[in-house]
Amino acid sequence: MTWDWNEVDGVATLSARAGAIQGPLQACLVFGVGRTDETMPVAGITHLVEHLAFQPMDHTPYSVNGTVDLVATRFTVSGQPEDAVEFFRAITQNLRNLPTDGLAHECRVLQVEERRSSGSHAGFDLSSRFGPRGAGLVGWPEHGLKRIDADEVRAWAETWFTVENAALWTSGPLPEGLDLSALPHGTKPSHAAMPDALRASRTFAVEPTQVASVSAITDMQIGVVPGLQIAHRRAYDRIRRRDALSYGITFEVHRLDAGHGYVSLCADGAQGQYQGVFEGLVAVWEELLVTGPKAEEWDDVRRAYFTQLDSPQARVANLDHDAERHVLGLRYITDEEHREHVEVLTADEIRADLGALTPTLGAVVPCGVDAGTTGWTEYEAWSVAPVAGDIFHPIEGREQGTVVLGDDGVSWIAPDDRVHSIRWDDAICAFTWDDDRRTVLGPTGEWVTLIPWCWRGGSQFPSRVDGALDERRRIRLGEGETQYLRDPADPESTTDVRWLGSIVGARYRGDGVDVVIDTDGFFLLFSNQTKESTPLRLQFLSQSDRGTLLGADSRNRWVPQSDIELVELTMNARARLRGARRVLLVKLRDGSSLDIHLVTTQHVEIVSHQFRRMLGPYFQA
Repeated sequence: MTWDWNEVDGVATLSARAGAIQGPLQACLVFGVGRTDETMPVAGITHLVEHLAFQPMDHTPYSVNGTVDLVATRFTVSGQPEDAVEFFRAITQNLRNLPTDGLAHECRVLQVEERRSSGSHAGFDLSSRFGPRGAGLVGWPEHGLKRIDADEVRAWAETWFTVENAALWTSGPLPEGLDLSALPHGTKPSHAAMPDALRASRTFAVEPTQVASVSAITDMQIGVVPGLQIAHRRAYDRIRRRDALSYGITFEVHRLDAGHGYVSLCADGAQGQYQGVFEGLVAVWEELLVTGPKAEEWDDVRRAYFTQLDSPQARVANLDHDAERHVLGLRYITDEEHREHVEVLTADEIRADLGALTPTLGAVVPCGVDAGTTGWTEYEAWSVAPVAGDIFHPIEGREQGTVVLGDDGVSWIAPDDRVHSIRWDDAICAFTWDDDRRTVLGPTGEWVTLIPWCWRGGSQFPSRVDGALDERRRIRLGEGETQYLRDPADPESTTDVRWLGSIVGARYRGDGVDVVIDTDGFFLLFSNQTKESTPLRLQFLSQSDRGTLLGADSRNRWVPQSDIELVELTMNARARLRGARRVLLVKLRDGSSLDIHLVTTQHVEIVSHQFRRMLGPYFQA
């Protein structure tokens, strides 16, 4: 069908002629901006602009909606012509003057919306293909909503929601009085290039999903979608009708940018059956790459295409498709041109177009699938080498491997010597929690998680990460946990995450003291306990935070690990005469020392084990 092309206040419009599409007027204002234009620190900002544009509007007697996909943002209305005029006047005015006073409120609404979704299968695939960049962002939460401010949102709207980056389509003639003059003018924004693929051909990623898929990246060859439709028919016949392994077999097509698309053939299954589902999908794809579709298969698909071409749904979809092409800077292709291409397309050309996808073939499968039977390999992201820097060892029982923190970046070295390394200059962001945890995310999707209370000397992790990454690349995810249950079955076993052990009833310079051993040092706490009060005292010491422990007595002291030069358990004849089993001698870097008398065998055992966990070679028994 031929559209009427016009312009309203500088915005390109395309409209169906009167009577061509029955029903109420449908209209959509399309902007060329979507998830692929974002980065992790602002992920969700386009969605936020779309929501804010609706915020001042009251309930309407006509149907409206807003959506954001990979490459475009849409504001849609269905009603009478005057309804469309009213709607677009309001939306364009709101886009020009975003009501950012409600920013925090709308961010909370969007985060509630996000929690209702468990993530899409295509998102898992694209994220493993590209990392947390471009189209790969759809596999990640909209983390930017946790840090975006009003100035950033307004700047985003002024850059992307402009006359030059918009097109409007209507399912009938343009309504009289249509006013888009509130939209700002600006330079046509440029889109970032699609990131390089991370995975080699015929690799698969294991994800928490109940669907298996085989997918590829296409340069938008005309034979790809018909080929995918034929693959869908074959997969249905094989995996569902013949093998009874799957119920739902679908295919997806998504535009990634002006010149690339993502296609995927998917099938669900039941636990224990995913191996057969995946093998069936691979077999269907490989058969088509070798032999191509049969002539009768292509005839059926072509016939279905021409049957649906003039349906109202297809006409509306084509309007939207052509408006999207316009905002992406692509040439308009008439229905006649496309029909001619489909009419002359051959089965051999479809096979050739599918063959062009071979270098980008990939898969996503549930846990437990062994791809060895298919000749495919599992994709795992690992770095070539660690960075240079300070080496940190784990606290026994809390972590494994080694952390390296340096001027150039951070690495985690696994016990088998495989490495995750992220250089500060390349880091996408750091996720932060108020409890001092940090997770540094790299461009390939690799990450290094730094939990201070799991590493000797880990108290310096947060300051070093925050010093290496500017505030814009730090995304706060909340308060974090500062306590846990030592015994999941005992609610009274609540314990501070940094606590390693406590002793009650030691002696220091003639006074009764308790010692609380922390992952980052220890507390010397003055107190006198009886045999009856000791159990409650031990519980208090394990549950209390640092401020509470220090505030109970002005003499109480915190000794950080960084101040300790050496800790020894020694024998001292004079101390033995005073009832001590051993003396805990703490030598400090300023030349002073502390000698704490341990009066029970249990004291000695706790100190021996927990100080060794905290200090490693700096503890000597």
